[in-house]
Amino acid sequence: MADTKLYGIDVSRWQGVINWDAVKAATNFAIIKASGGDGGLYPDSQFARNKAEARRVGIPHGFYHYAGGVQSPEAEADHFVNTIGDLQKGEMLVLDWEEQQSDVVGWCLRFCKRVEARTGVKPLIYTNGARVTGYDWQALVNNNNGLWVASWGANNGQVPASQPSIGKWPFWALWQYSSRGNLAGMNPLDLDMFAGDTNAFLAYGNGSGAPAQAPTPPPAETTPTASVDHYVVTSRDYDGLAAAMARIGISDWKAVADLNGLQAPYVIRVNQVLKLTGTAQVTPSEGTYTVKPTDFDGLAAAMARIGITNWKAVADHNGLAAPYVIHAGDVLRLIGGTPSTNTARAYYIVKASDSDGLAAAMARIGISNWQGIAKLNGLADANKIYVNQKLWLN
Repeated sequence: MADTKLYGIDVSRWQGVINWDAVKAATNFAIIKASGGDGGLYPDSQFARNKAEARRVGIPHGFYHYAGGVQSPEAEADHFVNTIGDLQKGEMLVLDWEEQQSDVVGWCLRFCKRVEARTGVKPLIYTNGARVTGYDWQALVNNNNGLWVASWGANNGQVPASQPSIGKWPFWALWQYSSRGNLAGMNPLDLDMFAGDTNAFLAYGNGSGAPAQAPTPPPAETTPTASVDHYVVTSRDYDGLAAAMARIGISDWKAVADLNGLQAPYVIRVNQVLKLTGTAQVTPSEGTYTVKPTDFDGLAAAMARIGITNWKAVADHNGLAAPYVIHAGDVLRLIGGTPSTNTARAYYIVKASDSDGLAAAMARIGISNWQGIAKLNGLADANKIYVNQKLWLN
């Protein structure tokens, strides 16, 4: 299967008045915010113009709704469809889910079914990697709602080397790989990749629900050469000891754990050498994990990626309290030793409801010295903050 990709952007009022001729010349597609349900139902203030201009220049495009999750999914779906108005063939629809709700999957499924009933188009779901793996999305997968996943890696405007989490989905249709793009005079800007060609992109807006071709998977990792009595852990073994042993045909992973002196939660690390035969136990080195830039989605998600479900135990062991902030470069102790006294650097991710500027956004989280936050983050204009922007707080 050909490894066809399209590269595009997603935009909203935060990009101001967009030069769509420049966008058409610089990229393959655009996803445009139509409406939101956070803080009441509203249309994006630039939507009417963005819709008209995208159609005028002829760039493949779609529309998204930022879910609030407070009102009924049917009410938000109706608002989304009514805001769009004259939906045209080939225009993709998306539900952007970033909020908390008692029944996330059920709410999203009802929203998608309502939109489909009114338009004939199956919306995609946009969310980040932590939510992709943190909820059971099988109902949406069964309903053939595609996945648009946000996973930024180093967030430097480049496509990360590692593929994003896809959870129950067979593949990602769209991947938002950075929030720090610079294109067509817009900076910063969300950057996206689509897994397929233009016809596949348009098919999502044709009411068929037809998926794009799955992206070509990265080359399979080769297990390091090992003798029959030991195994060297690879980066593929992020899902834990049991899964790692299953891949090399060993079902009794607990025996391997005992042989190597591993105790629950049976943490293993890349390049760790595991003995597979013999009776002598080895003493594992202190188990630690160094937080990566890809762990922007929090401690729970970071631990899940390395096979640890009891992330609160890790938090307690490292002296972390709610909201369990971690920062790239922090070293977390996983087994043995005493709790770490390292203090993680705190940050805040700007929400759609922060459209009233930095001062108001900081006031909502109890920070009065917004001028200090502006200076810390190099903000020349405190009124210009954008959704998903990371603001350091200390």
